[in-house]
Amino acid sequence: VFQPLLKKNTTDKDCFNFFNKIILNVDARTLVGVQNAKEYMGVGLDSAQILKLYKKFGNFRAIKGEASATLIEKEIKKYPKNLKVFNGRGGQEIVDNYLAGCSGIIPSLDGADIFIKIYKLLERKKIDEARKMYQKILPSIVFSMQSINSLICYGKRICAYRMGMKEVHDRSPGLLPTEFGKNLAKYHAENIGKF
Repeated sequence: VFQPLLKKNTTDKDCFNFFNKIILNVDARTLVGVQNAKEYMGVGLDSAQILKLYKKFGNFRAIKGEASATLIEKEIKKYPKNLKVFNGRGGQEIVDNYLAGCSGIIPSLDGADIFIKIYKLLERKKIDEARKMYQKILPSIVFSMQSINSLICYGKRICAYRMGMKEVHDRSPGLLPTEFGKNLAKYHAENIGKF
């Protein structure tokens, strides 16, 4: 799954041209996907551009979206059935994404084990059970997904605490944690439970 190369003043057309060039350099037998995170990054592909890539490249068959379930459901209807759509956003709306037609999600690591359980419930059409499990993890998702910086700073802490790690190291220039934030991450990790 390729992510767009973003620079200052990148346009939707720049994203399309980037994917058009990079997919051309991939062996045609290798499955290719693109991340389309227009809602987060401010630029990305529209459905017409996605369909152009789909028609041009027989190996372009996956999209990693970063959109709401209501928006992704509308988009999925515009695509051929063999163009698999996954949605991200740290597990937000996992049940609704599945009901909207997504093939799955790209989970954040801090809750991956729970997302797998939810997905297995959804496959068995146990929607109510999946929603109950989602409700348990939702406060953690909301806490860590305030921004990409927050996910990197606090989401990784939730993951580390769930794994039993005591120390977490940060790199500049990222968001640095506060004591309050670390305590919240520990609370969410304890609420979800160990891996």
